[in-house]
Amino acid sequence: MKKIFLNFVLIMLVFFIASCNKKVTVTLSVNGEETVIELSKGEKLDTSHNPKIDGYDFEGWFTDYSYSEEFNLDNKIDEDITLYAKLSRYYNVTTVINGETSIIKVQPDTLIKDLEEPVIEEQQFVGWYSDPEFKQFVKITQVIESDITLYGKYMAKIYSVSFDTKGGNEIKPIKFSSGTAPEMPVTIPTILGYEFDYWSLDEEGKEEYDFKTPMKQDFKLYANYKEVSYDGLIDSIIPDEITEDIELPDGKDSLEYEWKISNPSY
Repeated sequence: MKKIFLNFVLIMLVFFIASCNKKVTVTLSVNGEETVIELSKGEKLDTSHNPKIDGYDFEGWFTDYSYSEEFNLDNKIDEDITLYAKLSRYYNVTTVINGETSIIKVQPDTLIKDLEEPVIEEQQFVGWYSDPEFKQFVKITQVIESDITLYGKYMAKIYSVSFDTKGGNEIKPIKFSSGTAPEMPVTIPTILGYEFDYWSLDEEGKEEYDFKTPMKQDFKLYANYKEVSYDGLIDSIIPDEITEDIELPDGKDSLEYEWKISNPSY
């Protein structure tokens, strides 16, 4: 009886050892290529088997070819199984801006216009170029179909200064680059009876503007005038007496002259 019991224990031990050593086959399918590995029954699939392929992001293992049911790596594998790796294609876009390089990933069929344009203070983005000399412009409608290097061109922001002549002749706005001083207008505003004096930043003329001052915004300048005195002007243009003979029209024995100023308000 004792012998029978020992044989039973021995048989059970053999079955136990056999079950512990049982292997399962895991077939890993990556882009149509299959790799077969063996795991102990009840073992988990670790991340060391995740594929690493340049130009592709690994999104997980799936139990079906259509990637509808994702496999949980925390699950123990008790039977033979085939797993499919889901990969997503991407391209590396290397951007060079003001000497600084960065790499971003984009999906296939991404357009150039979809790329983010880095914001640089007081500069505006001109466009992407395929060369550092900015000779080969890349159209915004171009599709990214491979890894690519792009050079971003920037220029200083453009602002403008407008002129309020307060009733004088019109002066067109002048554009200038951010951080520079706008040029002084060539044309001087004029109003009858007044002489142009200076431009000011305020309408009351309290703060005279210096055209050597760099600006970083749109702004307006106001014309300031000083009144012209006509003292002595009339005497200089109207003679006290006529010193030359004047031929009278036929039938006239006298002639009267009347002097008028075109604008009597000044």
